[in-house]
Amino acid sequence: MKKITVLLLFLLFSGIILAQSTKIGIRVGGNLSNQKIENEGFDFFNIDYDTESLIGWQAGLFINSSINDAISIQPELLIARKGYQYDDNGIEVTVDPLYIHLPVPILVNLNVSELDFFIGAGPYLSYGIGGEGEFEGSLGDFDLVTNGDIEWGDDSDDTYRPFDAGAVFTAGFNVTEKVQVNVSYELGLRNIQANGDSDNEVRNRSFLVNLGYFIN
Repeated sequence: MKKITVLLLFLLFSGIILAQSTKIGIRVGGNLSNQKIENEGFDFFNIDYDTESLIGWQAGLFINSSINDAISIQPELLIARKGYQYDDNGIEVTVDPLYIHLPVPILVNLNVSELDFFIGAGPYLSYGIGGEGEFEGSLGDFDLVTNGDIEWGDDSDDTYRPFDAGAVFTAGFNVTEKVQVNVSYELGLRNIQANGDSDNEVRNRSFLVNLGYFIN
């Protein structure tokens, strides 16, 4: 985790320092998020925990720093609502963690049919700051309904580890000098299951659509 953090900060500050020009913008968007869950407990109870995507959102600031005419770095500082839902086997679950989110994609700028098009990839880092979970279902003769806040930590009674890290892949275009549209896919690489191991894993997955507006 420390190595990933150092890499993100290095990419961020080196890109800004070397940049020919830097623009700052506001970004808002929506996402379809899910979680890949591997849990030996579900196998024991013969539960197929096939999660479904949950609609979320993200908003914040971003910086586009041009290294040269073809390459730029575009770090973002966002608040992002992610999560998943599940409805099967008499059990309904909705979990929607809230993150401070820092993607740092490196962009390759292209001109396609007179559009200012770009593609890119890079790392991301997130830190959990809130969120809620809801469980409703039956276990044997018992009907259960549970609602509560997500507990961040790495103990057995916590929900998730607060730090998440992964890769982001993005593509989009600059509609005008002020307006940018992009889509992204984020692949979580860190096991965020509290007290998790190779038999108990949770990893984030997200598809995002964003609208950005440069303020300078």
